[in-house]
Amino acid sequence: RELHARGVLSSPHQSSYHSGARSGYNGWVYEHDGSVRGGELVTPVLADSPEHWGQIATACEAIRRHGGSTDHAGSHTNISSDQYSPQLAWRLVNLVRSNEDDIYRMGRTRGSARSAGYNRPLPARDPGPAWTDSYQAVRYQGGREAMINFHNAFQHRSGRIEFRFPDASHHPGVIQAQVNLCAAMTNYVRDNDVQPDTVRPLHTARREGWARNLMAASPTEFEERTRPVRT
Repeated sequence: RELHARGVLSSPHQSSYHSGARSGYNGWVYEHDGSVRGGELVTPVLADSPEHWGQIATACEAIRRHGGSTDHAGSHTNISSDQYSPQLAWRLVNLVRSNEDDIYRMGRTRGSARSAGYNRPLPARDPGPAWTDSYQAVRYQGGREAMINFHNAFQHRSGRIEFRFPDASHHPGVIQAQVNLCAAMTNYVRDNDVQPDTVRPLHTARREGWARNLMAASPTEFEERTRPVRT
């Protein structure tokens, strides 16, 4: 009701599941979702503008003040895939596989108890030669709950890549950082080839024994250990 009064939601009532999708993502919608308590707040298609970031900040503030929790929720970040090709999807998969451990760590938020089933790593198998057909990306990822979802990536007008690896947050700065990271990866492969010769799967840092000691490392060690993901 408050978000309606403040001009974010068009209705003071909760909508049915996937109401945002049926409306073409033309406005904010608070809809039912069986995977979380309460419901899911779905944004319209947003741009990198002060007005739209302000709407997100307003929503976060209202949810926090009324006791909302993100402990079991994910932030499904959708980035436009306009003019994306199967080859670009292949590059993106290889980029993610080469930094998967770091990407998962950057997507975690404090206190999250989110089920791993809604955020599955990409398959361990090699994606093979560069893709030429859109079905190859969808077939490779498996179910829609993969950390990157290409099911809607190759639609003509509303194509988008869904990143599921970020945990949900009610902090506008965290959301902005998550969106920037997903957009940067999506756009990086438009102009840069990615060689499929490096794989750092989830828990790599833990197995190598330095995950817990990263923040205590010397500046030189910190720089070296974070060089791949920063690059």
